[in-house]
Amino acid sequence: MSEPLISIIIPVLNGKKFLDRCFSTLEKQIYKNLQVIFVDNGSTDGSKKIIDNYCTDRDNYYIIECVTPGPGAARNKGIEFSSGEYISFLDVDDELKPDKHIVLL
Repeated sequence: MSEPLISIIIPVLNGKKFLDRCFSTLEKQIYKNLQVIFVDNGSTDGSKKIIDNYCTDRDNYYIIECVTPGPGAARNKGIEFSSGEYISFLDVDDELKPDKHIVLL
């Protein structure tokens, strides 16, 4: 039996100063069957380019755009794009414990 895919949706609006920490928390995840979806919500601080570069070399990491303002709209856009059996949310300025998804499953 294969492990279920979990989609992590991360809304981003001018989160440049938090991206290194966000990337680090994603890299530390023990559960590996993840789809990571960054949803740019109109950033003007260069966040989108940094995320795009980060996603380029990683399988199942994506950046999409949401033109409707607000984190709720960005999360909904991420849900529409996702293909995971489960959905997890992460704000760009938050951190996850490495075993979060194993514990939840």
